[in-house]
Amino acid sequence: ASPYRFYLRHVLKLRTLDDDVEELDARDFGNLLHSVLKWFGRSEWKNSRDENGIARYLNQQLDLSADLLYGGDPLFPVQIQIEQARDRLKAFSRWQALRALDGWEIVYTEKACETTLTLEDGRVAMIHGQIDRIDRHRESDTWAILDYKTGEQRKPPRQVHLSRGEWVDLQLPLYRLLAAPHGVQGQVDLGYISIPRDND
Repeated sequence: ASPYRFYLRHVLKLRTLDDDVEELDARDFGNLLHSVLKWFGRSEWKNSRDENGIARYLNQQLDLSADLLYGGDPLFPVQIQIEQARDRLKAFSRWQALRALDGWEIVYTEKACETTLTLEDGRVAMIHGQIDRIDRHRESDTWAILDYKTGEQRKPPRQVHLSRGEWVDLQLPLYRLLAAPHGVQGQVDLGYISIPRDND
């Protein structure tokens, strides 16, 4: 309908700055955390074992992301939610430093992938997706395909993906197929990184 708006949104990838947002819904809150974690996974800190250094970087990136999305002086409820995100990221910093100490390295973050899938009737379907994070263990050469979850429910993947022995969610299995052309072969673990409000 508007070539100019199409160009701004889909070519330049610009978004509307909204400093009048009264409160972040669950999706907006999750998007804020995903933005911070995307930049973390592309930073020099991504494989650091320094919990405090990771936390400092995440704090800075949270401020930058929040400013870009909601302006430099958002309404008070949004400020509170930004501080809640900061608490979650502090807990993530501890977990991330321990994971790095255990030998895991982040290889890809927000990895856009596509591949073809041959169905039982012979038809071929193109599947594509964006994987939050792919890690590799330095010593065992084991891979891990991980999806960030920022909701309050801490359901494990098996509970989310299976119901009474039948598949009801194909996200992680499809991620496994999507990652294969990028060298993610052999032993591959699939899972979630949960970043809930309650970090105990």
